[in-house]
Amino acid sequence: MIEESIGTAIAETLNELSPYGLDAWRSSPPVPVGDYSVRALVGVERPALEAAPVLGPDVVERVYVGTSLAAELIRGLCNAAYRALHILDTQAVSESPTVIVRTSAERLLDGIPSRLKTYLGGGIMDSLDRVSTMSYEGTGAAGSITFASVTADTIPDIRLSHSMRLSDHRGVRKLLEAARTGMTVLCDGASVIALDASVNYPDHLRARIHGRGLWTLEAATTAVLKVEDGRATLPATHLERAELEELLQRRLGVGVSDDLWSVVDAATASGHGTVLVIADDAPAEAQRLAGQSTLIEPTRLTMDAVLAVTALDGALLVEPDATCHSIGTILDGRADGSGSPSRGARFNSSSRYVADHGRAVAIVVSDDGMVDLVPHLRPRVSRDLVESIVRDLEASVEIDAQDGEPFGRAIGRLEGYEFYLSEEQCARAQASFDEVMSHRAIKIVRRPFEPDPRMDDSYFID
Repeated sequence: MIEESIGTAIAETLNELSPYGLDAWRSSPPVPVGDYSVRALVGVERPALEAAPVLGPDVVERVYVGTSLAAELIRGLCNAAYRALHILDTQAVSESPTVIVRTSAERLLDGIPSRLKTYLGGGIMDSLDRVSTMSYEGTGAAGSITFASVTADTIPDIRLSHSMRLSDHRGVRKLLEAARTGMTVLCDGASVIALDASVNYPDHLRARIHGRGLWTLEAATTAVLKVEDGRATLPATHLERAELEELLQRRLGVGVSDDLWSVVDAATASGHGTVLVIADDAPAEAQRLAGQSTLIEPTRLTMDAVLAVTALDGALLVEPDATCHSIGTILDGRADGSGSPSRGARFNSSSRYVADHGRAVAIVVSDDGMVDLVPHLRPRVSRDLVESIVRDLEASVEIDAQDGEPFGRAIGRLEGYEFYLSEEQCARAQASFDEVMSHRAIKIVRRPFEPDPRMDDSYFID
């Protein structure tokens, strides 16, 4: 209890100081390492954590049941680091990111029985994975399983005489066929109890099975978790018009017309992966890329037309006024480090194209429904704010010998705005950092402050 309180106090202190611009921290239990007690700390941005969809309260009748995949992932990272500290060799812990995400999702789902006050049961994620991959008389899985508190007073449409364990995968898969007709399989978290057309149960959760190996978990119609072929992810987010408006204004100096938004809306709702490129020189780009695209007569596509042509490999190339010039366009671009090795071909080819073509924006829709805007620009900030943060760091140097807390707080805040620093501000920040480290017995080693080559005046609001 004491060690847990100490960990909570450390996390709360870091929340207040917000080092590295992170203000939501969690501490692992302590591990004795020599003469020291060492903890692993994981921090994230609180707005991002709070934006993650949740199942409900994380504690029910003093039992921890989890609240979101994001929160459980933070716990999972702390647990993995805790185990690594025990053997003093992080390479010896063969927990890949995929495994950590999977176990975090399993913990979240295994909290469902306690959330429903059944308290028995487990292996829910494995059961849903297995049921979703089974066919029934040649038909793929589809339907829903509703997790809810079921009492003797509950009157479903069809109550089973003998409950069926959720781990009876073949039996559950057979019952799932009834869900195709508008019913749902009713489960108390451990056992299947009934079939019912109603889902009006207090605090119920619903697993929707969309096809082979693909299912989502919903709370009050909001998807909290998505699993595909055993891989858990956060549900895909939808593109907001305001997000695209800001990016187009900063990148091209134009807004989002109703015609353009109609094309975007249709592309993102197409149900399959696609890329939409908005470029102010789309006519010239279409001609340049004619050898690797299908040129069309300039036209504003209807929603039905967008749904049809996005089924083709390649991107749609349109002007800001929504006039389309080519379809099935294979994008080019230099391999300059843009993109991400963890993302697919659409995202990476779009990233390279946009990085090499300054007057364009790409909307990338993945096969799983995730929508990305490329490029991802950092928020615009005030020049005065950045300058004040540098001055706060310089002021903290003078009192560091008596109290190191102001410097720690100032350097942590500065690191959150490091992208915006000019060459002159980088030099001042480095001088302040070096001055403090010169008289400390225990020194912090970090890369030098240097201006980011991607930074320009468009990132300032004044």
